[in-house]
Amino acid sequence: MKIAINIRLVRPDGMDGIGWFSYEIVRRWVESFPEHEFILLTDKSSLKEMISGPNVQHKVLLPPARRLFLINWWNSAAKRYVNKIQPDIFVSLDGQYAHPISAAVLTVIHDLNFHHHTEWMTEKLAHFYNSSFPECAAKADRIATVSTYSKDDISASYGIDSDKIDVVYNGFNEKLLTVQNTPQKVNPYFFFIGIQVPRKNIVGLIKSFTIFKETYDTDHQLKLAGHDYMWDEEMKSTLDSSTVKDDIILLGRKDFEDIKELYSKAEALLYIPHFEGFGIPVLEGYAAGLPVICSNTTSLPEVAGNAALMFSPTDYSGIAEAMHRVTTDENLREDLILKGKKRLEIFNWKRTSDALWTSVLKTVAHGS
Repeated sequence: MKIAINIRLVRPDGMDGIGWFSYEIVRRWVESFPEHEFILLTDKSSLKEMISGPNVQHKVLLPPARRLFLINWWNSAAKRYVNKIQPDIFVSLDGQYAHPISAAVLTVIHDLNFHHHTEWMTEKLAHFYNSSFPECAAKADRIATVSTYSKDDISASYGIDSDKIDVVYNGFNEKLLTVQNTPQKVNPYFFFIGIQVPRKNIVGLIKSFTIFKETYDTDHQLKLAGHDYMWDEEMKSTLDSSTVKDDIILLGRKDFEDIKELYSKAEALLYIPHFEGFGIPVLEGYAAGLPVICSNTTSLPEVAGNAALMFSPTDYSGIAEAMHRVTTDENLREDLILKGKKRLEIFNWKRTSDALWTSVLKTVAHGS
C-alpha cells in the first residue's frame, strides 16, 4: 500500500501538540509496517533525521507554509503531488487539505475551538479555519479525532455521521515516567505548560494564582512554559494588574530536558483551559508524579478521570483553594498522584498509532 501523509507540523526546531501527534504516529507506522510505502509531505528541509527507513520517501513541497495564505498554497501543491503519484490513501494529520484528492482521504481533526470561539483568535485566523475545516470534514472518506468529546462535537457542528468518525486518544512522553518529583523548598511553584493563547485561560491562571497568594501566606511562584506568541490585551492587562506579578515567571518555549526539570521540582500542575480537544499536559503531570488541578470542561473530564481536582475554568476562588489543599494536605497529594499513575494505563502512543492505523484500513476499504 502506498500512503501519502501530510506531516507539515513535524518540525525539528520545536513542535506543539499536533506536531508531536504526527511524529509519534508516523515513526511507529514506518517501523511497524515495512511492507508499505510511506511518502511524507512537508514544507521544509527533509525530516530524514527524525523519520527514516527503506520504506520512506520524503517530499519537500513549496512554499514553506509560515503564513495563512501560504498554507493554502502548500495544500494546493500537496494536492497536485498526491494526484500525480496516485497513492492508495492520503492522510492529513492537521485536518486540512485541498480537494479534490484522487485517493481515499483520512483527515485528523483535533478540536473545533475555532468554530465555537472566534474571539480567541484573529479575525483572519478564524476565517481561515472556518472556511476550510467544514468542507475538509465533509469531503473526507473518514475522520479521526482525539476524544469522544471532539467526535460528538464534530458530528453535531458539521452534520457528520458519527459512524464516520473514529476516536484515537493521544499518548504522552513516557520519558516523563522517570521523573522523581520532589517539590523545591525555596520558591516552590505551580507549573503550566502549553501554547499561550486565550483559550488556554492564561487570564484564569493569573487570577487564581493571585487569589491564592493574597489569601494564603506563601512564597509560591507560578511558572508558565510554552510558546507565547498570542498574548492579547486582556492577558497582558491581567498580568500587569496582578499584585503578585513578580512571582509569575514566563519561561517561553523550553526543550525537553528543561521541561523534565521543571516537572521534577513543581508543586503541582495547574492546567485550566476553557477548551480542549484532549489535554496532553494532564497526562504529563500524571507521568511526572504531580497532583493535577484542571478544568472540568470539554474533553478534560474524559482524559483526567478521577485523578485530578477539577473546576470550572472561571472558578478562581475554588482553584485557589485547591492550590492550597495540594500544598498542605499530604494525604490528598499522595492519593492524586497514585490515581494519576493508574489513569495512565489507558493512554500511550502505541495505542494511538494502532487505532489510527485501523482508521487507515477502514478508509482504504471505503474508498476502494
